[in-house]
Amino acid sequence: MGSNGLALVGIDLDKDVALIEAAYNDVEGVTAAFTLNLLRRLNREVGSDFDLPAFRHRARYNTQRLRIETDLVSQRQQEVQLGGQMFQFQAGEPIRVEYSHKYNDTVFDALLAEAGLEVAARWDTAPAYGLRLLRAV
Repeated sequence: MGSNGLALVGIDLDKDVALIEAAYNDVEGVTAAFTLNLLRRLNREVGSDFDLPAFRHRARYNTQRLRIETDLVSQRQQEVQLGGQMFQFQAGEPIRVEYSHKYNDTVFDALLAEAGLEVAARWDTAPAYGLRLLRAV
């Protein structure tokens, strides 16, 4: 970026737990289908044998770490072949597939400080998202 450079970044702001979890567990099942597509792609691209109906999408908001934690949860005991190895899953055992971090100003500013950056300007769109203009310290 250089000493006189600027960077514009968008951040997902911390929100009410129910609002965040509803977005990642939408009633239409769009997010679940997107997440389960990871297993479909593994089956197609590397020859694994995941039984897609035997896994369920689960997304929970971790309020201490300010992030959504998305899992694919095995619905039964099963074995899956992946990359020439067999993996056993118990009923209820999760595969963690995503972290989606949310930010407040305190957390984001601390992260920037570690990287030698600071916020030059802030714009928030309602309580959902923010734009930050960054510069080197």
